[in-house]
Amino acid sequence: MLMQLAAQYDLIVHQMDVKTVYLNAPIDCELYLEQPEGFVTVGEKGEKLVLKLKKSLYGLKQSGHNWNNVLHEYLIDEHFEQSLADHCVYTKFDADCKVIILVWVDDIIVAASDDLVLGSVKNSLCSRFKMKDLGPLSWFLGINFECRPGEIEMNQSKYIENMLSRFNMSECKPRVTPCDFNLNRMNDDENVQFADEKIYRAIVGSLIYAMSAT
Repeated sequence: MLMQLAAQYDLIVHQMDVKTVYLNAPIDCELYLEQPEGFVTVGEKGEKLVLKLKKSLYGLKQSGHNWNNVLHEYLIDEHFEQSLADHCVYTKFDADCKVIILVWVDDIIVAASDDLVLGSVKNSLCSRFKMKDLGPLSWFLGINFECRPGEIEMNQSKYIENMLSRFNMSECKPRVTPCDFNLNRMNDDENVQFADEKIYRAIVGSLIYAMSAT
């Protein structure tokens, strides 16, 4: 949806990354941790001490939710509207500017009507959070992007190459027709179980993502 709107309104699309994202959110309950090995201190009477968390920490079940609440409140304060169809999309459309923000955990895509508006949004984000500016959108969630005036081209060639390499199929031969029933026929007595069912499920899931994403 974002790419279609960006092409339709000829928006400039950039990408940003939030550094140590979960550490931006306050903790929503009282939590204590054992001291990490090598950094253990004791009390005045030699009693064992524990650490009280002040911020969310990687590994906590609620860390992602806490971070999302912090970012949501910030964007609402900046007069963005959350999409009812997709809660990861925020928009700000008025006479002076058009801005669309897409959020995926610590990755943020910003699409703006011009360089001035884009710079203003990015500076505002950097003043609130520790951000890394990745520049024009080129790679996001396994998808390659090529942005040109009036069009955005998407493909997953790199994702597919990485997938073939991951499952030791880089040397496999391509087929023009994926479901040619005359090829690779297997008899019932040749039907064998995968040695590792997890690998089979990973292959199927990777193929489904390539099929549905682009």
